[in-house]
Amino acid sequence: MWQLYKRISIFVIPILLFLVLVILIDPMGLIPRVQLLPVIGFAARPVKTMNYLESNLDYDMLILGSSRTMRMDSQITDSLGYKTYNFAMFNTRMEDQYCILKLVLDKNRTKLKKVILGIDPEMFHNNRDVDWRLYSVPVLSDYLYEWQRRPISDFTGKIVQINVRNTIWSVLFYIQGKSKAKEKGFIAENGNIFDTPLQPQNVAVEKMDHNKSEYLKMMSNFTDLDSTRLKYLDDFLDLCYENEIDVALYLTPVHPEMYLHLDKNSEYGRMHQKLAEYLSGKDYPNLLYRDYSVPELFEGRNEDFTDLSHMASVNCYLVMQKLLHVEFGLGLE
Repeated sequence: MWQLYKRISIFVIPILLFLVLVILIDPMGLIPRVQLLPVIGFAARPVKTMNYLESNLDYDMLILGSSRTMRMDSQITDSLGYKTYNFAMFNTRMEDQYCILKLVLDKNRTKLKKVILGIDPEMFHNNRDVDWRLYSVPVLSDYLYEWQRRPISDFTGKIVQINVRNTIWSVLFYIQGKSKAKEKGFIAENGNIFDTPLQPQNVAVEKMDHNKSEYLKMMSNFTDLDSTRLKYLDDFLDLCYENEIDVALYLTPVHPEMYLHLDKNSEYGRMHQKLAEYLSGKDYPNLLYRDYSVPELFEGRNEDFTDLSHMASVNCYLVMQKLLHVEFGLGLE
């Protein structure tokens, strides 16, 4: 019997020790504390949701959208008398925005007055499933249409796999003296990425071919705007109208080089045009819509991007200035 235990322990003990290592390193930043090693990815959905629910729940304004909106600085509304939370997340679809709005309307202790919503054409991809990361946060995914809901247990293997893989990479990067951490955390009180605002950037276009290929993959099989996701948008706008919430909705910008590349090699340009036409036809008295899909449309700077698809802080500020001062009539100069 002792020999049997010994043989079993040879396999079980290393596995248990590795699971402890995964928890201590926490490579996705899921546990709200300082990690042993720098994170190499960041689970925005669970972390931002947890931070919001543990706050005073007294926000007047939300910033919503994908990673293209995550650099919007929620703190700049402080001087305008608004408390703002940046609830933007990586790789979101329109259903994510709807679920977040529903959560805030149910949980916020004060009236939500304004929403800034940045949307991308790929949020309405007609051949992409609901992102598994949304299902990993049941308090959000419970707001999906009933026929789309799935238990978190369906994705346990995926969650464990991602954390194990990133633990291994985190250790390897540490041994090599490298850090792949791009986002080391979010400020709990306002949802900003920890180093917001960035210094003005000067994107090296010639070094961003990988960024182009990543987005071409994202555009694959994108042949039309998904009807269910358009319904999520309509229901989102209906909720805002019913709750007297002003909405500033804008099409998010990419670098002009990226726009030309996607327009030439994918359906991006056609999908952008279809979405712009759809949004232009919306007639809500509380809705302000602008197409800011390239910097010249908001008097932005072509060089102020962190890569070919993500604005840096100067362009983010210029967009905020347009939406808050010009559209909402607030005094941000």
